Amino acid sequence: MINIYDKKGFVPLLRINEETLVGIDLAAAELPEANLIEMDLSGACLRGANLANADLRYARLVAADLSRACLTGAE
Repeated sequence: MINIYDKKGFVPLLRINEETLVGIDLAAAELPEANLIEMDLSGACLRGANLANADLRYARLVAADLSRACLTGAE
């Protein structure tokens, strides 16, 4: 199980019953202010996801689909 928390680490934004995020479909997911530091999102579908103010530092985004994703204020 993978938990994605907010940047402060207190509020779980999403719980995923998977062992990896590689290739996962998170299209239109609501992940504002998500802490995605160093997460491997290779090949993930984040099309139309709300990633406003998310922390994506050092995240692996090779071949990830970020089309129409909201990245306003994301790091």
